[in-house]
Amino acid sequence: MVNRLLALKTNIEHWRSNKMQFIDKIIGKYDVKQLDLQWSNCELLKDDKDHFTLRGLKIFIKLLIQKLVLLGIKDVHVISDSTIAWWNYDNDSNFNNVASDLFIYECKRKGINASINAINGAGFRKRYDEGLDFPSLLNNTSINSYTTILIIGGWNDESIDRETIESSINNFMRIYRNKFY
Repeated sequence: MVNRLLALKTNIEHWRSNKMQFIDKIIGKYDVKQLDLQWSNCELLKDDKDHFTLRGLKIFIKLLIQKLVLLGIKDVHVISDSTIAWWNYDNDSNFNNVASDLFIYECKRKGINASINAINGAGFRKRYDEGLDFPSLLNNTSINSYTTILIIGGWNDESIDRETIESSINNFMRIYRNKFY
């Protein structure tokens, strides 16, 4: 069995845009199963509609794990932006890994072995100069060929031009193929 590659759809809810539709289209050109969740059930912060409340994060994690269980996933490595990483920091911006630990714990409860790289502000191109973009995170990850990779994000790339986004997604896919095929 070889890796499976999954991605949450980006052109959803209030994040809908031509750019997100473009990202989903480019990802769709590859053998990537795109997942949709019932995002409206996940409560957002009142003053920041891009991030969940802690309660909303817990619901998001529950919905996401339900999808993974339905797909029969036993091992997953998540590459995420602040969708998960936001709650890895306390109110004083001190790193505590709470959200990533919660995701791993809840996966374990459902029989899924999980690991995660969750980076605020990351995207297919965003944070490239720091080596914290999705292709770099994938390239620097050590997982076996039985592990499913799940991409959560792309919204931070809204300001990036289409050509650069497409090139970055192509680079991600090249790294994926080189590492796992």
